[in-house]
Amino acid sequence: MKKLQVLHLLTNHLSGQIPTSLGNLSFFSYVLLQDNKLEGTIPSTLDMDKSISLNMAQNSLVGPITSEVEDRRHSGWP
Repeated sequence: MKKLQVLHLLTNHLSGQIPTSLGNLSFFSYVLLQDNKLEGTIPSTLDMDKSISLNMAQNSLVGPITSEVEDRRHSGWP
């Protein structure tokens, strides 16, 4: 599954960590993981240059936000 465009998994009661294999996708437009029970850190394998929109709000994620995510947040990225 290298060309997934939209990963829409919001409000699915998902738990556990975000898999590092998500970063193996060659391109994705939208990753919607909000309102689940995900925990742990945002995988460093997640390449923000390959996505348009990322929403992981309303989970229990911890740890630092990668510089790529922080740069997008301050640039008005959706």
